[in-house]
Amino acid sequence: MSINVEGRNEGTQSSIADRHRLIAEKLCKILNESSGNKFVIEKGENHLTCVNVSRLYREKHKESFFRYPVKSPDGRELGQMYTEGDLYDIYIDGRRVIKWPDDWIDPYPISVETVTISRDQIEIEIDSFDLHFLCKYYYALWPLILLFSNEDSITVMLSEREDRMKAARIMPAVIKDIEVFLKSLQSSLERWSIGQQEVKYNFSILGASIKFDTVGMNDEHIINEVIKRTDALTEHLKRMKSEWFPSEERRNYYEETKLFRDDPFRERIWSRVICKWPLKRDEEFNRKYEDVMRDELVESLSEPRHKVYNLDGYKLRLVNYRLVPEKVRTKVIENGKVVEHEVLKEKIEDGTIIVDKRSRLYKFPLERIEFLKEDFPELFR
Repeated sequence: MSINVEGRNEGTQSSIADRHRLIAEKLCKILNESSGNKFVIEKGENHLTCVNVSRLYREKHKESFFRYPVKSPDGRELGQMYTEGDLYDIYIDGRRVIKWPDDWIDPYPISVETVTISRDQIEIEIDSFDLHFLCKYYYALWPLILLFSNEDSITVMLSEREDRMKAARIMPAVIKDIEVFLKSLQSSLERWSIGQQEVKYNFSILGASIKFDTVGMNDEHIINEVIKRTDALTEHLKRMKSEWFPSEERRNYYEETKLFRDDPFRERIWSRVICKWPLKRDEEFNRKYEDVMRDELVESLSEPRHKVYNLDGYKLRLVNYRLVPEKVRTKVIENGKVVEHEVLKEKIEDGTIIVDKRSRLYKFPLERIEFLKEDFPELFR
C-alpha cells in the first residue's frame, strides 16, 4: 500500500515539475518579447526562476569585481549606480564623484529581475541600487546591518511614516527617495488593481516584490496574472529610473544637503551608524537586534570615532557594563618563526543602552528641506 502511495506522489511531483517548466518557458518567451531583455530558467530545489540575464556584466563578467562601463554614442559612461560592482570601490576608493544624470541612466531595457514559480505561489522581484551607499556618500551615515534577519535594515528602521519623518531631519534626500518610491509603486498597484497585501518592500535597494497564490488557477490564468504584475512593476520602475533618478530636481535635493563637502570621499568622517532605538518587535527579534546594537556600542568604546545614533539624531552609549578577564591565543612572529602566545584581555559584558541627549547629529533646518513639505506637512507646522 505504501509503495503505491509513494508512486502516486512521485507521479504528482513529476507532473507539477513539468507544469512549472511549461509555465516558466512560456513566461520567458513573453518577457523576452515584451521587455527586450533575455530571460532564462534557473532551477532551484523546489522552484523554477525566470531570471533577467540581459545585462552584459552578468553574462560576460561574472568573476569581475567591476563591470566594464557601458558607454553612450557620445562616450559617456552610463548607469554606474546599477552595476553589480562595489559602489565603494567605484566611488570612494576610485575617487569618482557621482555624475548626474549619467550615472543614473540605465542603458539596458528596464524590466523586472526575477519571476519565481513554486508549488502554490509566484513571486516577482525588482531592484534598483544601493541606498546604503547614498546614506554614506551624502550624509556619512551607515544604516545598522542586520545579518541575522532576511529583512533589510533600512526597511526595519523606516517602515513607519513617523520614523521617516524623524530621519528627514538628518538624511532628507534619502527620505525623499523613499517617499517618491512608495507613491510611485502605490500608483501602479492601484492602476493595475493589485492588492497591497501582496507587496514587500526593500528600502535598502529601493526594490519590491509581489507574491501571490496560484491555487485553483489554470496555466493561462497564472500567466495572465504574472504579466499583469510584471507590467505594474515595470511601469513603476520606468517612472523611477527614467524620470526620477536622473532628474535635476533630485540632484538638487542631494547636492544641496550634502554634509562634509570638504571630505567628498569620506577619508576622515566614516563610522557613524544610524538605527532605530528602541525597537518594538517580537521578543526574539528584539533580542537579536539588541545584540547587534551592543556589538556596535562595544566597538565605539574601543574606537571613539565609531559612533551610533538613533533616528532622532541622539548618540547611543553603553553604560554600567562589566570588564571580564579573558584569555586569548594570538600568533606573533619571533626570530622569523610564528609563535603562539596566550594573553589576558578584558571583554565587555552586560551593560545598558542609553540615549545620550548631550550629543546629537546635525539636523537640517526646515527651510533647507522644504522639498519634504508635501510628504510631511505636520513637520512644518
